[in-house]
Amino acid sequence: LGVYLFSSPTYHRDGVRSWVEVGLLSKLVVVEEASILGTAQIPAGSSVVEAVTELLRGAGETRFSVTPSSKLMREDYVFDAGQSLLTTINDLLDSIGYWALAVDGEGQFLISPYQRPESRPVVWDFREDSLSVIMAGQVDERDDSSVPNQFIASTTGSDEVPPLVGVAQDLDPASPYSIQSRGRIIEARDTVEAVSQDDVNAVAAR
Repeated sequence: LGVYLFSSPTYHRDGVRSWVEVGLLSKLVVVEEASILGTAQIPAGSSVVEAVTELLRGAGETRFSVTPSSKLMREDYVFDAGQSLLTTINDLLDSIGYWALAVDGEGQFLISPYQRPESRPVVWDFREDSLSVIMAGQVDERDDSSVPNQFIASTTGSDEVPPLVGVAQDLDPASPYSIQSRGRIIEARDTVEAVSQDDVNAVAAR
């Protein structure tokens, strides 16, 4: 199933010691609980993927499954005081259109490009049939009014480097959330890390 860390094991001693109950933690906790001490930065022009692997090595990890990338930092990345390595790594990976850091079943850290949903293979069909399990009296509730149909992602920029702005819109007439279906724009926005216009567009689309 995977490689995990023990959490709060309960021991039982009756001639032979055994574990009665063991909590399991993902290996992501290794980088979630680590941070860079003091002030540090990754300079503009650095390889983003190499910077991520160096941060992982600094946390004592050596097993990676990496999809290489030639993309470089567009501007300096400055670490916030006490910011976890996991937050830092995910910011960096997001900036080049990669998935957030994950761990596979063999305990390797995965560093790989994000795939849009329509590009992924179908692995399971959710449908009502003889294999379905539906609880009696089940109630489904969703807040449709909060689902945006336009998203704006932008970088902070600087005096030397102008900000990048990416815009994604739901223009699918078949979508109940699209601009056409609702007749108005419901917008969300966020400040992100991105190294190119294509990458900030991809962040907005995600």
